Amino acid sequence: MSGEVLVILDRRLLTAERDVIHLNEALIKKSNKRAFLVLIGCCLLQFAGLGTVLNSSAFFFASVPADLGLSMASFALWITMYSVAAFLILPVIGNLFPKYDTRVLMTTAAVITGACIFLFSLCTQAWQFQVLGFVIGLSGGTLFLFPTPVLIGNWFEKKRGLMTGIAMTFSGIAGGVFPLLFSALAPSIGWRGNYVLNAVVFLVLVLPFTLFVFRYKPEQVGMVPYGHDFGTNGKGENVAINTPGVSVRTAAKSFAFILALVACGFMAFYGGFNSYMMAFAMSVGQTMIFGSLMMTALQIGYIVACPVMGGLADKFGAKMTGVTLIVIMIISFISFMIFHSSVALMITAFFFGSNNALVTVTGPLFVRELFGGRDYAKIYSYASMAVGLIGGLGVTIIGVFYDATGGYNGGFTAGIIAALVILLAMFLASSLGKKLVWEGLDKKAAVES
Repeated sequence: MSGEVLVILDRRLLTAERDVIHLNEALIKKSNKRAFLVLIGCCLLQFAGLGTVLNSSAFFFASVPADLGLSMASFALWITMYSVAAFLILPVIGNLFPKYDTRVLMTTAAVITGACIFLFSLCTQAWQFQVLGFVIGLSGGTLFLFPTPVLIGNWFEKKRGLMTGIAMTFSGIAGGVFPLLFSALAPSIGWRGNYVLNAVVFLVLVLPFTLFVFRYKPEQVGMVPYGHDFGTNGKGENVAINTPGVSVRTAAKSFAFILALVACGFMAFYGGFNSYMMAFAMSVGQTMIFGSLMMTALQIGYIVACPVMGGLADKFGAKMTGVTLIVIMIISFISFMIFHSSVALMITAFFFGSNNALVTVTGPLFVRELFGGRDYAKIYSYASMAVGLIGGLGVTIIGVFYDATGGYNGGFTAGIIAALVILLAMFLASSLGKKLVWEGLDKKAAVES
C-alpha cells in the first residue's frame, strides 16, 4: 500500500514539475516578445531622438549661422545649454525611473522635446536656440542619454552588449539619412521647414512606445528578462530577479567612480566634432554635398561599430573595446589634420564615426562592468551627467578654436589629449574597481551574464 502511495506521489510531483516547466516556458516566450518590443522601441528612440536632434545637427550648423548672421560658437551654445540642463536633470531622473511610471516620465519628456524642436523653426536669435536647448536638455536627458542602456540592461540578462549596440546603431542610421534628406529638402522648405519635419518624425515614432511598451523592469508586468535562468530545481518559484553589484553609496565613495565619470565624460567630447563635419569639409575646399556624404560615411561607421563593439564587449569586456575605439580616434585625428583629399576624408570619416559607440555602447557597459546592476540606474545617471557636461562643452570648445584660428586642427589636437585621458582613467578605474565588494551573486558570473 505504501509503495502505491509513493508511486502516486511521484506521479503528482512529476506532473506538477511539468506544469511549472510549461508555465515557465510560456512566461519566457511572452517575456522575450516584450523584451524585443522594448528593444525596437529603444531603436526608434535613438533613431528619432538622438539621431535626428543631435546626430543630424551638422546640416543646421552648416545652414543656420550663415542665414541668421550668427557666429558658429554662439549657435553651438544651444548644445552646451542642452548639456548643462542634462547634467542637472540626470541624477534626478536616475532616482525617478525606479520609483515612478516610466510611461508618464518618458511621454511627458517626448512631448516637451517635440515642441522644442518645432519652436527651433521660429528662432531668429542665438539666445532663443540656447533657451530651447536648455529645455531639450531637461526633457531629452530623460530620453536620449538615460533610458536605452538602462531599459536594455533590465530587460536583457544575456547579450546586453549586442542589444545595446543594435539599439544605438539607429541613431547612426538617422544621422546618416537625415542630413542628406534635410539638404535635399532645403531648397524647397529651408532649415525652418526641416525643423518642423524633425518634430513630426520624432513624435510619430516615439510616442507609441512611451505610451504602450516601455516599463522600467519586466517584473512590473509579471515578466522576466531575456535569457533569465530559473535555476536547476525545475520549480521556477524564485521569479524575483537578483541584481548583484555595488550600491550607489559605496560606488560614490570610491576613486574608481570618479575615474569612470572622467572616462565617460571625455568619451562624449568627440561627439562635438560630428556637428562640425560638414563645415570642416567646406573649410578644406569641399562642397556642402560632399560634407553631407562625409556625414553619411561617419554614420555608417557608427552603424557598423555599435553592434560589433557591443558583441566584442560581451566577449572581451567593455574596457578592451574602449581601448580599440580610442586608438581609432587618435589615428583619425591625425588623418584629418594631414590628409584632405576626397578619398582620405571619406575613409577617415567612416572610422571616426565609431566615436559615437564610445558614448552609447562602451561607456554604459563599462559602468555596469565596474559596478554591476544593483544600483546601475542611479550610478549611470551620474556618468550621464559627465557625458552631457563635457559633450556639450566640447562643441563650444571646438567652435572657439575655429573662431580664434579659422581652422579645426586645434580641436583635433584637443581630441588626441582627451584620448590619452580616457585611456588612463579606464585602466585605473578598472584596476581599482576590482577591489569593490559586490552584493549578491558572484561578480565574475554577473558580469558574464
